[in-house]
Amino acid sequence: MMVIVLLHNLLMALLVLWQSTRSYTKMCDIVPENVNSIEAAALASSGTPALQLSRRIQADDKRVLSLGAGGGVGSHLCQLLKMRGVEYVAGVSKDPKRLLIDPINCDHAVDYTKDDPFTIAEWKENPFDVVIDLASGGWPRLLEQSKKRKVNSQNCERGRKVPNNYC
Repeated sequence: MMVIVLLHNLLMALLVLWQSTRSYTKMCDIVPENVNSIEAAALASSGTPALQLSRRIQADDKRVLSLGAGGGVGSHLCQLLKMRGVEYVAGVSKDPKRLLIDPINCDHAVDYTKDDPFTIAEWKENPFDVVIDLASGGWPRLLEQSKKRKVNSQNCERGRKVPNNYC
């Protein structure tokens, strides 16, 4: 009797394992030869946070700056923003050329190793509605600048928007 119970438990465990690990072919694709399995897994997991971020962008947000646009989440996010109708998407990355071509298609890209995105005259004159920091480096600088200048609190609602006089 004990053997039957153990065998039953083993079969149930295998069934649960099979159910949780099976994949649907509509959700799978062939990984290119130049992408290893770790990179492929990371790429697949970056789409969900990018989608969640893109859903937070409101209809009146027409200009978005993405710091860290060259990463997995950033590159997906830039594509989703363009699909959602954002008029001007700018990306900051170490490889800005990649941000300007398919599939990412940013309107403007900056190499942060060569240019300071916070000093670009065009962006100061025509500020962004939203700045998304995926590189963990831009917000401390913006906060430091906000202490030196008068901040329009209407545009800083819930920390989501950047003051008018910032990029």
